[in-house]
Amino acid sequence: VLADDTNAKIVLFAFAAGDGLAEHVAPLPAIIQIITGEASLTVGEETVVGKPGTWIQMAAKTPHSVKAQTPVVMLLTLLK
Repeated sequence: VLADDTNAKIVLFAFAAGDGLAEHVAPLPAIIQIITGEASLTVGEETVVGKPGTWIQMAAKTPHSVKAQTPVVMLLTLLK
């Protein structure tokens, strides 16, 4: 956790190739940013390849998952 205040919680994730997060939902609106590497990102019904610079905003309770294709560093911002 890089920051956690009244406005946002910011979490830095690092995944090895093949690792990630199974489908889940966040109780708050969220933003996923890929910093390095490549990952398969599924948000709702859509799957995209996330590369450095990929930025995805999600409404609260949107199902999503992450599967690293290469080593990945990802920033997650939860908006409070």
